[in-house]
Amino acid sequence: MSFPAMGYDLTLSERSIEDLFFHFPYLVDPRFRVRDIDSRQETLNDGTRVDMVVRCQDTLFIIELKKGDINTADLQQLVHYLREADKKWNKNLRKEGLLFGLGIRDRSQIDTSIAASGFRISIKLYGRDVPTSVKFCRRCRKAVSTAKSECPWCGAQEFIY
Repeated sequence: MSFPAMGYDLTLSERSIEDLFFHFPYLVDPRFRVRDIDSRQETLNDGTRVDMVVRCQDTLFIIELKKGDINTADLQQLVHYLREADKKWNKNLRKEGLLFGLGIRDRSQIDTSIAASGFRISIKLYGRDVPTSVKFCRRCRKAVSTAKSECPWCGAQEFIY
């Protein structure tokens, strides 16, 4: 699958966001590799569906992608997935949640809900924490945010657009 190098618009759909993260998971977290992706659109035992699951070392990351702003209902959905994860995957794996969106509605309520959940949950915003458009490093061929002038992986300053 190919992606436009300049101006890749993540607001098109949750599916386009998922595709980008599936092919370039290190954009989500530098520890993630393609082989760490356990599944996408995984159905849990209760019939609900998780956007992506990444198994990295001893941790299972449950990823929920939103194309708009994150609200408390989105957070509760992720918490539900994290609770259900023990029924489907190894209980000895640590479970962490990653929730992505354009912005956050009612930040104080979200923070309170995260603290009360009992899970480690991180919120990442498109354009701030993960790129909304990418180019490719000429040397290492990894995807890099178009906002960067140097490849964070190998230090090269030449890109393929």
